[in-house]
Amino acid sequence: MRNYIRFILLFLVLILVGFISISQSENAVLVKKAFEVVMGNAHTFNKMFSIRDVQVKKGNIDIEVEKTIDKEYTTFEYFFVLNSISKDYRFTLQKVFQSQLDRTNISIHFQVNSDIFTFQSELPIKTVIDTAQCTFKKNDKVIYTTADFKREIEKLYAQSKVEKINGYDDFIIYQYQKRFFNILTKKGKDFHPEKDVELIRNATMVKFQITPQDVTNSYLKYEYSPLVP
Repeated sequence: MRNYIRFILLFLVLILVGFISISQSENAVLVKKAFEVVMGNAHTFNKMFSIRDVQVKKGNIDIEVEKTIDKEYTTFEYFFVLNSISKDYRFTLQKVFQSQLDRTNISIHFQVNSDIFTFQSELPIKTVIDTAQCTFKKNDKVIYTTADFKREIEKLYAQSKVEKINGYDDFIIYQYQKRFFNILTKKGKDFHPEKDVELIRNATMVKFQITPQDVTNSYLKYEYSPLVP
């Protein structure tokens, strides 16, 4: 009887191990495909890096990239690009692949000469992508954080030349889109790009009586301006 029970327990353990192995294998394929989707997007800043490897390690997503543009960037510029990529990556995992791996901690590694850089993104509130707290390390030493990034972004906004579109400040138009996005998607928790982008664009056009191009221009100016020449 005891031998029979032991046999059953061993059988169940083997089945469990098999399921875990299959799940890990599927996750490994999924996280790589999702990152390939993100890096294949039209954003110019995505071209700064190419993919070397994407893995799930100890419950975290671990990404190795290679810098492909022969140009020196500031710490702010690196952080800006990697923060944007990691956010797009979470949205892609959640909305395109319907995977809860979007809540996983993400690490992105790359090397410049002899220096090793690591960007880490963690979600304090696992279901809200916009709560990500990020750190940027050089040779294992933290050199930049989300708090530093927000302070610098606020300075850039303050220095930006505000222009009028149909009598409205373009920064006001941009802020309206951001607020609408946060309300509509619960701060990114329930974002459906295939329909939400159009809803936000139309609502902004109606409110300010402006064209679709005006909406796009005001958004891109303030959302991606730190890397625009």
